[in-house]
Amino acid sequence: MKAFLPAVLSLFAAAALAQEEVAPVAPAPAGEPAPAESSEDEWHPMTEDEENAAKAVLSAALDESFAAAKEKFGADTNRYFVARGVLADREARTVRLDAFATGIRPGAIAEFLLITLNSGHEYESVFQTFALAADIARAFEFLGVPPGLPADFSAYRFWPRGERFEVEAEVDGAPAVPAEGFLMEASTQKPREPAGFLWIGGGWTEGGVSNTVDFSGPGSILPSYNEPVTLFDVPRRAPQNEVYQSCLAGENAPRRAILPTVLTFRPEARPADAPSRVRPVALRLSPEGFSIDGADPVPPAEALKALRAFRTDRAQDAYVSFSWDDAAPLADLRAVAQLLRMVDTEETGIRVDAPPEGFPYYQALLPRDEWRDRAARYSQPCELRLARGEDGAVAATLVAIGEIWKDDALKPDLDVKEFPVANADDFRAKLAEKAPAGMKALLVFVPGALPYGELRPYLDAVRATHPLVQIFVD
Repeated sequence: MKAFLPAVLSLFAAAALAQEEVAPVAPAPAGEPAPAESSEDEWHPMTEDEENAAKAVLSAALDESFAAAKEKFGADTNRYFVARGVLADREARTVRLDAFATGIRPGAIAEFLLITLNSGHEYESVFQTFALAADIARAFEFLGVPPGLPADFSAYRFWPRGERFEVEAEVDGAPAVPAEGFLMEASTQKPREPAGFLWIGGGWTEGGVSNTVDFSGPGSILPSYNEPVTLFDVPRRAPQNEVYQSCLAGENAPRRAILPTVLTFRPEARPADAPSRVRPVALRLSPEGFSIDGADPVPPAEALKALRAFRTDRAQDAYVSFSWDDAAPLADLRAVAQLLRMVDTEETGIRVDAPPEGFPYYQALLPRDEWRDRAARYSQPCELRLARGEDGAVAATLVAIGEIWKDDALKPDLDVKEFPVANADDFRAKLAEKAPAGMKALLVFVPGALPYGELRPYLDAVRATHPLVQIFVD
Protein backbone atom coordinates (compact mmCIF):
# COMPACT_ATOMS: atom_id res chain seq x y z
CA MET A 1 0.00 0.00 0.00
CA LYS A 2 1.35 3.40 -0.87
CA ALA A 3 2.13 5.92 1.84
CA PHE A 4 -1.08 6.97 3.55
CA LEU A 5 -1.70 10.70 4.13
CA PRO A 6 1.91 11.74 4.74
CA ALA A 7 2.48 14.45 7.32
CA VAL A 8 -1.25 15.09 7.63
CA LEU A 9 -0.89 17.24 10.72
CA SER A 10 1.40 19.71 9.01
CA LEU A 11 -1.53 20.79 6.82
CA PHE A 12 -3.04 22.78 9.62
CA ALA A 13 0.10 24.86 9.90
CA ALA A 14 0.16 25.51 6.12
CA ALA A 15 -38.23 42.78 6.16
CA ALA A 16 -40.21 43.70 8.50
CA LEU A 17 -43.77 42.29 8.68
CA ALA A 18 -46.10 43.38 5.84
CA GLN A 19 -48.04 46.65 6.19
CA GLU A 20 -51.05 44.85 7.65
CA GLU A 21 -50.29 43.65 11.13
CA VAL A 22 -51.95 43.12 14.45
CA ALA A 23 -50.96 45.54 17.18
CA PRO A 24 -49.05 43.91 20.02
CA VAL A 25 -50.96 43.16 23.18
CA ALA A 26 -51.65 46.49 24.84
CA PRO A 27 -50.56 47.40 28.34
CA ALA A 28 -53.10 46.96 31.12
CA PRO A 29 -56.27 48.96 30.37
CA ALA A 30 -57.13 52.17 32.17
CA GLY A 31 -58.50 51.58 35.60
CA GLU A 32 -56.11 48.74 36.44
CA PRO A 33 -53.69 49.34 39.32
CA ALA A 34 -50.59 51.19 38.12
CA PRO A 35 -47.15 50.47 39.58
CA ALA A 36 -45.92 52.86 42.21
CA GLU A 37 -43.83 55.79 41.04
CA SER A 38 -40.16 54.84 41.22
CA SER A 39 -36.92 54.88 39.31
CA GLU A 40 -36.75 52.88 36.08
CA ASP A 41 -33.42 51.49 37.31
CA GLU A 42 -35.02 49.72 40.25
CA TRP A 43 -36.07 46.08 40.24
CA HIS A 44 -39.79 45.61 40.93
CA PRO A 45 -40.59 42.09 42.16
CA MET A 46 -44.26 41.12 42.45
CA THR A 47 -46.05 38.92 44.92
CA GLU A 48 -47.53 35.72 43.51
CA ASP A 49 -51.05 37.18 43.74
CA GLU A 50 -49.97 40.34 41.94
CA GLU A 51 -48.34 38.32 39.16
CA ASN A 52 -51.40 36.11 38.71
CA ALA A 53 -53.67 39.15 38.54
CA ALA A 54 -51.44 40.88 35.98
CA LYS A 55 -51.20 37.70 33.89
CA ALA A 56 -54.98 37.42 33.89
CA VAL A 57 -55.32 40.96 32.56
CA LEU A 58 -52.69 40.33 29.90
CA SER A 59 -54.27 37.00 28.95
CA ALA A 60 -57.64 38.67 28.46
CA ALA A 61 -56.04 41.31 26.25
CA LEU A 62 -54.36 38.54 24.27
CA ASP A 63 -57.70 36.86 23.70
CA GLU A 64 -59.01 40.10 22.19
CA SER A 65 -55.89 40.46 20.03
CA PHE A 66 -56.23 36.84 18.85
CA ALA A 67 -59.86 37.39 17.90
CA ALA A 68 -58.92 40.52 15.95
CA ALA A 69 -56.09 38.68 14.17
CA LYS A 70 -58.38 35.84 13.11
CA GLU A 71 -60.92 38.31 11.76
CA LYS A 72 -58.30 40.37 9.91
CA PHE A 73 -55.97 37.65 8.60
CA GLY A 74 -57.71 34.32 9.09
CA ALA A 75 -59.26 34.19 5.64
CA ASP A 76 -55.91 34.51 3.84
CA THR A 77 -54.51 31.09 4.75
CA ASN A 78 -51.98 31.20 1.93
CA ARG A 79 -50.20 34.14 3.51
CA TYR A 80 -50.99 34.03 7.22
CA PHE A 81 -50.97 31.50 10.02
CA VAL A 82 -52.84 32.70 13.11
CA ALA A 83 -52.90 31.08 16.55
CA ARG A 84 -53.24 32.45 20.07
CA GLY A 85 -50.15 34.57 20.59
CA VAL A 86 -48.68 33.64 17.18
CA LEU A 87 -48.83 35.35 13.78
CA ALA A 88 -46.79 34.02 10.84
CA ASP A 89 -46.56 35.92 7.56
CA ARG A 90 -45.34 33.73 4.70
CA GLU A 91 -44.76 36.68 2.37
CA ALA A 92 -42.76 38.73 4.89
CA ARG A 93 -41.05 35.56 6.24
CA THR A 94 -41.72 36.55 9.85
CA VAL A 95 -43.20 34.99 12.96
CA ARG A 96 -44.43 37.25 15.78
CA LEU A 97 -45.01 35.96 19.30
CA ASP A 98 -46.86 37.72 22.10
CA ALA A 99 -44.86 37.35 25.29
CA PHE A 100 -44.23 39.14 28.57
CA ALA A 101 -41.31 39.91 30.84
CA THR A 102 -40.77 37.65 33.84
CA GLY A 103 -39.20 40.42 35.91
CA ILE A 104 -36.03 38.40 36.51
CA ARG A 105 -33.48 40.27 38.59
CA PRO A 106 -30.69 41.79 36.44
CA GLY A 107 -27.52 39.78 36.98
CA ALA A 108 -29.42 36.59 37.83
CA ILE A 109 -28.47 33.38 36.01
CA ALA A 110 -30.44 33.26 32.75
CA GLU A 111 -30.71 29.76 31.33
CA PHE A 112 -33.40 30.96 28.93
CA LEU A 113 -34.43 34.01 26.96
CA LEU A 114 -37.96 32.67 26.33
CA ILE A 115 -39.99 29.81 27.84
CA THR A 116 -43.52 28.43 27.69
CA LEU A 117 -46.22 29.37 30.18
CA ASN A 118 -46.07 26.00 31.98
CA SER A 119 -42.28 25.86 32.11
CA GLY A 120 -41.74 26.53 35.80
CA HIS A 121 -38.40 28.21 34.99
CA GLU A 122 -39.54 31.81 35.26
CA TYR A 123 -36.80 32.45 37.81
CA GLU A 124 -34.13 31.94 35.12
CA SER A 125 -35.78 33.31 31.97
CA VAL A 126 -36.17 36.88 30.70
CA PHE A 127 -39.44 36.33 28.81
CA GLN A 128 -42.39 33.96 28.81
CA THR A 129 -45.16 33.38 26.26
CA PHE A 130 -48.80 32.35 26.38
CA ALA A 131 -48.37 30.64 22.99
CA LEU A 132 -48.19 26.87 22.81
CA ALA A 133 -44.93 25.43 21.53
CA ALA A 134 -46.99 23.31 19.13
CA ASP A 135 -48.51 26.47 17.61
CA ILE A 136 -45.08 28.06 17.28
CA ALA A 137 -43.87 24.89 15.53
CA ARG A 138 -46.82 25.05 13.13
CA ALA A 139 -45.97 28.67 12.34
CA PHE A 140 -42.43 27.81 11.28
CA GLU A 141 -43.63 24.81 9.32
CA PHE A 142 -46.06 27.20 7.61
CA LEU A 143 -43.06 29.26 6.51
CA GLY A 144 -41.49 26.10 5.09
CA VAL A 145 -38.56 25.97 7.49
CA PRO A 146 -37.17 22.42 7.78
CA PRO A 147 -36.72 21.13 11.33
CA GLY A 148 -33.21 20.80 12.66
CA LEU A 149 -31.64 18.60 15.30
CA PRO A 150 -30.68 19.43 18.88
CA ALA A 151 -27.31 18.64 20.35
CA ASP A 152 -27.45 15.05 21.63
CA PHE A 153 -24.33 14.06 23.50
CA SER A 154 -25.45 10.43 23.84
CA ALA A 155 -25.49 10.23 20.02
CA TYR A 156 -22.16 12.13 19.73
CA ARG A 157 -23.88 15.11 18.11
CA PHE A 158 -22.20 18.02 19.87
CA TRP A 159 -23.37 20.79 17.52
CA PRO A 160 -27.05 21.75 17.24
CA ARG A 161 -28.20 21.88 13.65
CA GLY A 162 -30.80 24.19 12.12
CA GLU A 163 -31.49 27.25 10.01
CA ARG A 164 -30.67 30.54 11.74
CA PHE A 165 -33.18 33.21 12.76
CA GLU A 166 -32.70 36.71 14.08
CA VAL A 167 -34.96 37.70 16.98
CA GLU A 168 -36.04 41.20 17.99
CA ALA A 169 -38.01 42.23 21.08
CA GLU A 170 -40.39 45.14 21.60
CA VAL A 171 -40.94 45.54 25.34
CA ASP A 172 -43.98 47.51 26.45
CA GLY A 173 -44.15 49.43 23.18
CA ALA A 174 -40.46 50.40 23.08
CA PRO A 175 -38.57 50.22 19.76
CA ALA A 176 -37.49 46.76 18.64
CA VAL A 177 -33.98 45.68 19.68
CA PRO A 178 -32.03 42.41 19.27
CA ALA A 179 -33.44 40.07 21.89
CA GLU A 180 -30.04 38.65 22.85
CA GLY A 181 -29.13 42.09 24.14
CA PHE A 182 -31.26 41.38 27.21
CA LEU A 183 -28.71 38.70 28.16
CA MET A 184 -25.27 39.44 29.57
CA GLU A 185 -22.00 37.51 29.43
CA ALA A 186 -20.85 36.85 32.98
CA SER A 187 -17.19 36.96 31.92
CA THR A 188 -17.38 40.47 30.43
CA GLN A 189 -20.50 41.92 32.07
CA LYS A 190 -21.49 43.09 28.58
CA PRO A 191 -24.64 42.32 26.56
CA ARG A 192 -24.53 39.14 24.49
CA GLU A 193 -23.74 39.87 20.87
CA PRO A 194 -26.60 38.99 18.50
CA ALA A 195 -25.83 35.73 16.70
CA GLY A 196 -29.34 34.43 16.13
CA PHE A 197 -30.90 31.12 17.11
CA LEU A 198 -31.13 27.79 15.27
CA TRP A 199 -34.59 26.41 14.50
CA ILE A 200 -34.72 22.90 15.97
CA GLY A 201 -38.43 22.10 16.00
CA GLY A 202 -38.75 20.51 19.43
CA GLY A 203 -40.22 17.18 18.36
CA TRP A 204 -43.48 18.56 17.01
CA THR A 205 -45.58 15.72 15.60
CA GLU A 206 -47.62 15.64 12.41
CA GLY A 207 -51.07 17.07 13.02
CA GLY A 208 -50.07 18.75 16.25
CA VAL A 209 -50.95 15.72 18.38
CA SER A 210 -48.27 16.62 20.87
CA ASN A 211 -45.16 18.65 21.26
CA THR A 212 -42.38 17.56 23.56
CA VAL A 213 -41.64 21.16 24.50
CA ASP A 214 -45.20 21.59 25.75
CA PHE A 215 -45.20 18.35 27.72
CA SER A 216 -41.65 17.62 28.80
CA GLY A 217 -38.34 19.32 29.47
CA PRO A 218 -38.03 22.89 30.76
CA GLY A 219 -40.44 24.44 28.24
CA SER A 220 -37.52 25.90 26.31
CA ILE A 221 -38.13 28.12 23.30
CA LEU A 222 -34.94 30.23 23.34
CA PRO A 223 -32.27 28.74 25.66
CA SER A 224 -28.82 30.10 26.44
CA TYR A 225 -27.23 26.62 26.34
CA ASN A 226 -27.63 23.40 24.32
CA GLU A 227 -30.99 22.16 25.59
CA PRO A 228 -32.07 18.79 24.09
CA VAL A 229 -35.83 19.54 24.34
CA THR A 230 -36.31 22.95 22.76
CA LEU A 231 -37.74 24.80 19.77
CA PHE A 232 -34.55 26.79 19.14
CA ASP A 233 -30.93 26.45 20.22
CA VAL A 234 -27.91 28.71 20.41
CA PRO A 235 -25.69 28.52 17.30
CA ARG A 236 -22.68 27.16 19.14
CA ARG A 237 -21.44 24.30 21.28
CA ALA A 238 -22.69 25.14 24.77
CA PRO A 239 -23.21 22.09 27.01
CA GLN A 240 -25.16 23.08 30.10
CA ASN A 241 -22.61 21.62 32.51
CA GLU A 242 -19.86 23.72 30.89
CA VAL A 243 -21.63 27.08 30.45
CA TYR A 244 -23.86 27.18 33.53
CA GLN A 245 -23.66 30.61 35.20
CA SER A 246 -21.95 32.09 32.13
CA CYS A 247 -25.13 33.83 30.90
CA LEU A 248 -26.97 36.35 33.08
CA ALA A 249 -29.99 38.58 32.77
CA GLY A 250 -28.66 41.85 31.40
CA GLU A 251 -28.73 45.19 33.14
CA ASN A 252 -31.30 46.25 30.55
CA ALA A 253 -33.60 43.28 31.20
CA PRO A 254 -37.15 44.46 31.99
CA ARG A 255 -37.28 45.16 35.72
CA ARG A 256 -41.05 44.80 36.02
CA ALA A 257 -42.80 41.49 35.56
CA ILE A 258 -45.64 40.93 33.08
CA LEU A 259 -44.63 43.79 30.77
CA PRO A 260 -46.18 42.95 27.35
CA THR A 261 -43.54 42.05 24.78
CA VAL A 262 -43.59 41.16 21.09
CA LEU A 263 -40.82 38.93 19.73
CA THR A 264 -40.30 38.93 15.96
CA PHE A 265 -38.38 36.12 14.23
CA ARG A 266 -36.82 36.64 10.79
CA PRO A 267 -34.57 34.27 8.84
CA GLU A 268 -31.03 35.54 8.50
CA ALA A 269 -30.09 37.11 5.17
CA ARG A 270 -28.59 34.41 2.93
CA PRO A 271 -26.56 34.46 -0.32
CA ALA A 272 -28.76 33.76 -3.34
CA ASP A 273 -26.72 30.67 -4.28
CA ALA A 274 -26.82 29.21 -0.75
CA PRO A 275 -30.35 29.62 0.64
CA SER A 276 -29.67 27.16 3.50
CA ARG A 277 -27.03 27.65 6.16
CA VAL A 278 -27.00 23.94 7.03
CA ARG A 279 -24.79 21.94 4.66
CA PRO A 280 -24.49 18.20 5.39
CA VAL A 281 -21.17 16.84 4.13
CA ALA A 282 -20.09 13.21 3.83
CA LEU A 283 -16.32 12.97 4.30
CA ARG A 284 -14.80 9.60 3.47
CA LEU A 285 -11.17 8.59 4.00
CA SER A 286 -9.44 5.98 1.85
CA PRO A 287 -5.83 5.19 0.98
CA GLU A 288 -6.30 7.46 -2.07
CA GLY A 289 -7.28 10.50 0.03
CA PHE A 290 -10.48 12.26 1.07
CA SER A 291 -13.76 12.02 -0.80
CA ILE A 292 -16.41 14.73 -0.26
CA ASP A 293 -20.00 13.69 -0.96
CA GLY A 294 -18.89 10.73 -3.05
CA ALA A 295 -16.61 12.71 -5.38
CA ASP A 296 -13.19 11.45 -6.45
CA PRO A 297 -10.64 11.40 -3.61
CA VAL A 298 -8.42 14.45 -3.23
CA PRO A 299 -5.32 15.17 -1.13
CA PRO A 300 -5.87 16.28 2.48
CA ALA A 301 -4.96 19.93 1.81
CA GLU A 302 -7.52 20.17 -1.00
CA ALA A 303 -10.21 18.51 1.12
CA LEU A 304 -9.60 20.89 4.01
CA LYS A 305 -9.78 23.87 1.66
CA ALA A 306 -13.10 22.61 0.28
CA LEU A 307 -14.58 22.20 3.76
CA ARG A 308 -13.57 25.71 4.75
CA ALA A 309 -15.00 27.12 1.53
CA PHE A 310 -18.53 26.30 2.67
CA ARG A 311 -18.16 29.07 5.25
CA THR A 312 -15.89 31.50 3.41
CA ASP A 313 -17.62 31.31 0.02
CA ARG A 314 -21.23 30.45 0.88
CA ALA A 315 -21.71 31.44 4.54
CA GLN A 316 -22.70 27.86 5.34
CA ASP A 317 -21.94 25.56 8.24
CA ALA A 318 -20.57 22.21 7.10
CA TYR A 319 -21.93 19.36 9.23
CA VAL A 320 -19.35 16.69 8.51
CA SER A 321 -20.17 13.00 8.76
CA PHE A 322 -16.77 11.28 8.85
CA SER A 323 -16.18 7.67 7.82
CA TRP A 324 -13.28 5.64 6.46
CA ASP A 325 -12.25 2.50 4.60
CA ASP A 326 -11.28 -0.69 6.39
CA ALA A 327 -7.84 -0.34 4.80
CA ALA A 328 -7.03 2.82 6.75
CA PRO A 329 -4.18 2.19 9.23
CA LEU A 330 -5.17 3.21 12.75
CA ALA A 331 -2.14 5.50 13.12
CA ASP A 332 -3.32 7.51 10.12
CA LEU A 333 -6.86 7.61 11.45
CA ARG A 334 -5.54 9.04 14.69
CA ALA A 335 -3.59 11.70 12.77
CA VAL A 336 -6.71 12.69 10.83
CA ALA A 337 -8.69 12.80 14.07
CA GLN A 338 -6.13 15.22 15.48
CA LEU A 339 -6.54 17.41 12.40
CA LEU A 340 -10.34 17.34 12.64
CA ARG A 341 -10.22 18.34 16.29
CA MET A 342 -8.22 21.42 15.30
CA VAL A 343 -10.78 22.58 12.71
CA ASP A 344 -13.97 21.44 14.47
CA THR A 345 -14.67 24.97 15.70
CA GLU A 346 -17.18 27.80 15.50
CA GLU A 347 -14.69 29.99 13.60
CA THR A 348 -14.10 27.58 10.70
CA GLY A 349 -17.76 26.67 10.19
CA ILE A 350 -16.69 23.00 10.17
CA ARG A 351 -18.80 20.96 12.58
CA VAL A 352 -17.99 17.28 12.90
CA ASP A 353 -21.40 15.67 13.22
CA ALA A 354 -22.53 12.39 14.76
CA PRO A 355 -20.74 9.45 13.11
CA PRO A 356 -22.47 7.32 10.48
CA GLU A 357 -23.97 4.09 11.74
CA GLY A 358 -21.28 1.52 12.43
CA PHE A 359 -18.46 4.01 13.04
CA PRO A 360 -17.09 5.39 16.31
CA TYR A 361 -17.01 9.13 16.89
CA TYR A 362 -13.70 10.49 15.65
CA GLN A 363 -12.56 11.60 19.12
CA ALA A 364 -12.64 7.96 20.23
CA LEU A 365 -9.22 7.90 18.54
CA LEU A 366 -8.01 10.69 20.85
CA PRO A 367 -8.34 9.30 24.39
CA ARG A 368 -6.70 10.79 27.44
CA ASP A 369 -3.20 9.35 27.47
CA GLU A 370 -3.11 9.08 31.25
CA TRP A 371 -5.77 6.36 31.06
CA ARG A 372 -3.10 4.00 29.81
CA ASP A 373 -2.11 3.79 33.48
CA ARG A 374 -4.75 1.61 35.14
CA ALA A 375 -4.02 3.07 38.55
CA ALA A 376 -4.89 6.55 37.22
CA ARG A 377 -8.37 5.58 36.05
CA TYR A 378 -11.41 6.38 38.19
CA SER A 379 -13.06 3.11 37.04
CA GLN A 380 -11.88 -0.09 35.39
CA PRO A 381 -13.55 -0.89 32.07
CA CYS A 382 -12.46 -4.02 30.29
CA GLU A 383 -9.68 -3.78 27.73
CA LEU A 384 -9.40 -5.26 24.26
CA ARG A 385 -5.81 -5.67 23.10
CA LEU A 386 -4.92 -6.60 19.52
CA ALA A 387 -1.44 -7.55 18.34
CA ARG A 388 -0.07 -9.09 15.18
CA GLY A 389 2.00 -12.20 15.74
CA GLU A 390 5.07 -13.36 13.87
CA ASP A 391 2.85 -15.52 11.69
CA GLY A 392 0.94 -12.41 10.56
CA ALA A 393 -2.27 -13.34 12.35
CA VAL A 394 -3.95 -10.86 14.72
CA ALA A 395 -4.27 -12.11 18.29
CA ALA A 396 -6.99 -10.65 20.51
CA THR A 397 -6.97 -10.57 24.31
CA LEU A 398 -9.68 -9.48 26.72
CA VAL A 399 -8.36 -7.92 29.94
CA ALA A 400 -10.64 -7.69 32.98
CA ILE A 401 -9.49 -5.57 35.91
CA GLY A 402 -11.09 -6.15 39.29
CA GLU A 403 -10.83 -3.72 42.20
CA ILE A 404 -10.00 -5.03 45.66
CA TRP A 405 -10.62 -2.51 48.42
CA LYS A 406 -8.83 -3.01 51.71
CA ASP A 407 -9.70 -1.36 55.00
CA ASP A 408 -8.64 2.31 55.16
CA ALA A 409 -7.09 2.14 51.66
CA LEU A 410 -7.37 5.25 49.51
CA LYS A 411 -7.03 3.26 46.29
CA PRO A 412 -7.93 -0.32 45.45
CA ASP A 413 -5.53 -3.08 44.53
CA LEU A 414 -6.05 -4.23 40.96
CA ASP A 415 -6.68 -7.83 40.03
CA VAL A 416 -5.73 -8.13 36.34
CA LYS A 417 -6.82 -11.20 34.38
CA GLU A 418 -6.28 -11.89 30.68
CA PHE A 419 -8.46 -14.08 28.46
CA PRO A 420 -7.50 -15.10 24.91
CA VAL A 421 -10.22 -14.34 22.37
CA ALA A 422 -10.77 -16.53 19.30
CA ASN A 423 -12.92 -14.15 17.24
CA ALA A 424 -15.50 -11.37 17.47
CA ASP A 425 -18.29 -13.67 18.62
CA ASP A 426 -16.07 -15.12 21.33
CA PHE A 427 -15.19 -11.60 22.40
CA ARG A 428 -18.86 -10.67 22.74
CA ALA A 429 -19.52 -13.68 24.93
CA LYS A 430 -16.47 -13.20 27.14
CA LEU A 431 -17.07 -9.45 27.54
CA ALA A 432 -20.68 -10.08 28.60
CA GLU A 433 -19.36 -12.44 31.28
CA LYS A 434 -16.37 -10.47 32.53
CA ALA A 435 -17.35 -6.77 32.21
CA PRO A 436 -18.40 -4.89 35.37
CA ALA A 437 -22.18 -4.63 35.67
CA GLY A 438 -23.54 -1.52 33.99
CA MET A 439 -20.16 -0.56 32.51
CA LYS A 440 -20.68 0.54 28.89
CA ALA A 441 -17.10 1.67 28.25
CA LEU A 442 -14.38 -0.30 26.49
CA LEU A 443 -10.70 0.58 26.19
CA VAL A 444 -8.98 -0.68 23.04
CA PHE A 445 -5.22 -0.95 22.51
CA VAL A 446 -3.98 -1.50 18.94
CA PRO A 447 -0.75 -1.14 16.94
CA GLY A 448 -0.71 1.87 14.63
CA ALA A 449 0.02 -0.19 11.52
CA LEU A 450 -3.08 -2.30 11.98
CA PRO A 451 -5.80 -1.60 9.37
CA TYR A 452 -9.12 -0.54 10.87
CA GLY A 453 -10.80 -3.52 9.21
CA GLU A 454 -8.98 -5.86 11.62
CA LEU A 455 -10.53 -4.04 14.60
CA ARG A 456 -14.00 -3.34 13.22
CA PRO A 457 -15.56 -6.82 13.74
CA TYR A 458 -14.79 -6.64 17.47
CA LEU A 459 -16.34 -3.17 17.83
CA ASP A 460 -19.38 -4.21 15.79
CA ALA A 461 -19.91 -7.25 18.00
CA VAL A 462 -20.27 -5.23 21.22
CA ARG A 463 -21.53 -1.83 20.04
CA ALA A 464 -24.99 -2.42 21.49
CA THR A 465 -23.65 -3.12 24.98
CA HIS A 466 -20.41 -1.08 24.98
CA PRO A 467 -20.88 2.02 22.81
CA LEU A 468 -18.34 4.13 24.74
CA VAL A 469 -15.08 3.22 23.05
CA GLN A 470 -11.62 4.76 23.55
CA ILE A 471 -8.97 3.59 21.08
CA PHE A 472 -5.31 3.85 22.16
CA VAL A 473 -3.01 3.63 19.13
CA ASP A 474 0.54 2.47 19.82
